[in-house]
Amino acid sequence: MPVTFYSSEDPGAPQFVYSGSSGSYKIGMIEILDAILVNGYSGKTGLGWTKVMTSAVAGSDRTVYRNQSAYESDCHLLAESSPTNGGCFKMQIADVVSTPEDYSGYSQVINTYISGYKWMAVGDKRSFIFIAFPSSYTTFSSSFHLVVPLP
Repeated sequence: MPVTFYSSEDPGAPQFVYSGSSGSYKIGMIEILDAILVNGYSGKTGLGWTKVMTSAVAGSDRTVYRNQSAYESDCHLLAESSPTNGGCFKMQIADVVSTPEDYSGYSQVINTYISGYKWMAVGDKRSFIFIAFPSSYTTFSSSFHLVVPLP
């Protein structure tokens, strides 16, 4: 299955955009995941995932994405950022999702803070790897990565 490579260095790629004095991001993780997984950008198509739902809870941007699984039941990626909290974001995998707040068969949560990060991702319609790293570093010694190996 062919994979596609995405990078914050690509022309037209979405960037983490810090709004400054308020300590929040105007463009955060959800917009970047929308571009990688669903919509694409600048001639690159998205990976073919579906954006299933976004939280109806005030102040929440928790979003659920679904891949195209080879199995009968698809797996879901739950993503949530806290743009008013200096750019913290979380991701988690779940088997069954009724709402972004009600799900079962879930994995542990990965969370981190964004501070001047750049990003790269590679994936296909079933899985993806996301790597974020500080833009001031030339190595990945202070990076984090998320591997979403969904069936």
